[in-house]
Amino acid sequence: AGGHGSGFFVTKDGHILTNAHVVGHATRVRVVTSDKKEKLVAEVLRTDPWRDVALLRLESIPAGFDITVLPVREERPGIG
Repeated sequence: AGGHGSGFFVTKDGHILTNAHVVGHATRVRVVTSDKKEKLVAEVLRTDPWRDVALLRLESIPAGFDITVLPVREERPGIG
C-alpha cells in the first residue's frame, strides 16, 4: 500500500513532524523531499492517532543535505 502526505523538519538531526494518518501502522517510511531530489528513509518514533501527529527520524542524512527547520515559537501567545 502506498500513500503520501506532508511533513516538516523540526530538528537539524532529521526529526520530522507529520500526521499519524500518513504513517498509519508503519515502523519505517520513505521520505521524498519537495524538490523530489532526495529519497530518504525515516523511522517512526511516536504516533498519537487521537491528535493525528507522528514523529519520525531520518535513518541517515546524506552528505551535503541541508535541513531547513520549521521555525517554532516557544513563547505563549498573548491574549487577544
